[in-house]
Amino acid sequence: MAKIYESSVEVLDWLGPADDESDTAMEKFESVGNKAIATGIQDFRAADMANWFEPGGDERVCRIKASLNELAVQEGLGLFDQSMVPFSKRDYWTRVWVVQEISLARTVIIVCGSKRLSFTTFAAASNVCAFARWTLRTRVTRADWLDPVTGPLLRTVNGSGHEPSAAPNVLIGARRRYHLETGEEESLRSLLQRTCILRSAGIPLKATNARDKIYGLLGLASDSKKLGIIPDYSKSATEVYADVARAMIADGHTTILAWCQQPTGVEQFPRWVPDFSSHIREPYGEDRLAGVLDFLRGETVTNPLPNGWRDYVAPSGPFTDPTLFNQRGD
Repeated sequence: MAKIYESSVEVLDWLGPADDESDTAMEKFESVGNKAIATGIQDFRAADMANWFEPGGDERVCRIKASLNELAVQEGLGLFDQSMVPFSKRDYWTRVWVVQEISLARTVIIVCGSKRLSFTTFAAASNVCAFARWTLRTRVTRADWLDPVTGPLLRTVNGSGHEPSAAPNVLIGARRRYHLETGEEESLRSLLQRTCILRSAGIPLKATNARDKIYGLLGLASDSKKLGIIPDYSKSATEVYADVARAMIADGHTTILAWCQQPTGVEQFPRWVPDFSSHIREPYGEDRLAGVLDFLRGETVTNPLPNGWRDYVAPSGPFTDPTLFNQRGD
């Protein structure tokens, strides 16, 4: 499937029929996305977060940051619409098989009902809304909360249980890596971290068949052959997960043992095997330890944490790539 998506001229992603004001949401995403693209948001790179709060003489980062701030102030709560909430919670965004088509296709068009939208525009809108949500919180007053017009929008913005789902963030981050960042394939560990770990900037993806939490990512994994993992649906999910854990630990990825958390409810499930079908909470300090282990194994750690932030473990920034602060280069 990976080769099919890579070779395609254009991929149409069907989100389903129109409902829950999806037409309004699509129009809003298109409007906001075009404005976001005009700010230069597509020139932003994950490595830029090292200088984001103190860009100094980095003219490009200063320009992008100033443009985003200006847009956030000009638009205010107008950047947000309550129709975006149900749109972001559609089942489509939560499926692990979608990662391949979003990541690899040269051009992706979202289709919902009769509306079409470029995924690039959608991603730009999502990113700038996340940035604006982060900045607007510092300017909210009590009067704003009590206002019958702005109050409901603030609940959408301010993370009170009414905000948009973080599910699309996983897909946005994956596509950003392939098309705007390094363009390199990720290791299976990195892909599992992106799709299985519960984070503030992204939620775990789902699969109807529990084995597909692994098999749905093999086409993207740079080390699938090295690990010797071959799709075999005659095996149970427990066997598949045990094979993956055994191969990754043998390859030096011992930090995945921290992913073995809550009881799985599956009889005779090995305690040393992560249940990839469950929501795994991000272990404290995992990325830093993984970076150290990579260094000891002779691998290059290409994206260390910014100076002054070494005591922070997975800070959630204004943008929506859940691996934005991943120290590891894979």
